[in-house]
Amino acid sequence: MPKKILIVDDEKDVRESTMRLLLRKGYYADGAESGIDALEKIREESFDLLIVDIRMPGMDGIEMLRRVKEINPEIIAIILTGHGTVDREIEAKQLGAVGFLRKPTHIDNLTKAIDNALAKRFDSRNS
Repeated sequence: MPKKILIVDDEKDVRESTMRLLLRKGYYADGAESGIDALEKIREESFDLLIVDIRMPGMDGIEMLRRVKEINPEIIAIILTGHGTVDREIEAKQLGAVGFLRKPTHIDNLTKAIDNALAKRFDSRNS
């Protein structure tokens, strides 16, 4: 069964290109254009990993992660943002982010971060 990844980014091009990449890599990929849309999807189905932008209208990625943890405390995330600071990175990691990448990022860096994040999640389940 392919791993399920939700890409949460208000930039349509980023969201769709990331989804295409993940589908080619054999993952199940879905997208949400806002934190609110993402929360609805997470309530409806289970995801193995989130890829989240920090700066989005309405609800930023950090607040979305806070709310996600109330729904599914086990979920992990990779932050993919053009507006990252050290403080935001620390805050994101406290909320379950296992990776923090700055846009634009090379595809190899993203796929490596995804593979590492999923390995951590599933290794910790089997321990």
